[in-house]
Amino acid sequence: MKDSIILFFHGYGSSVNTDKFTNIIFTNKVAVAIDYDDGLENALAIASKAVEDLSDYEDVIVVGHSMGAYIANAMSVKYGHNAVLISPCINPTLNRPEICDDNTKFIPSKADVAVLVEKDDEVIDYNGVKAVFDNFPDNYDVKYFDNGHHRICRTPDIIDGIQDVGKYKYPVLS
Repeated sequence: MKDSIILFFHGYGSSVNTDKFTNIIFTNKVAVAIDYDDGLENALAIASKAVEDLSDYEDVIVVGHSMGAYIANAMSVKYGHNAVLISPCINPTLNRPEICDDNTKFIPSKADVAVLVEKDDEVIDYNGVKAVFDNFPDNYDVKYFDNGHHRICRTPDIIDGIQDVGKYKYPVLS
């Protein structure tokens, strides 16, 4: 069995080339391309297949930005993998009703989850996010940052989050 891998889900309208992924300095990482316009159910199915394809890894850390953070959290709930959520979309029905078939729920995982939230995010409602995470269990380590924006690129904080929830050391790119 292989030790560790990072599985990254980009946000709506973004790509696997987002700096949230490319700036992660670890060698063992993969990003999944998702066309959210095909619907949230399809996005979740693509994500599930990606997680299942990595079943030979002992430690899979799911990482996501925005809508990708919703996907990462759902994969953490479904498979028990630790997660890092960056500017998480907690209500896809509100943020992107055109891709959701029903009133989706953001439910807590039992795994360890690091969350990075910008207080001045122009896309995600900070107060709504805070209200959700204030009622989540202690395995959600939520960090709030003053100022900022939705295009968050707090590379050192993302790396810290991965290391905080990861079971193994991740090799660093040379």
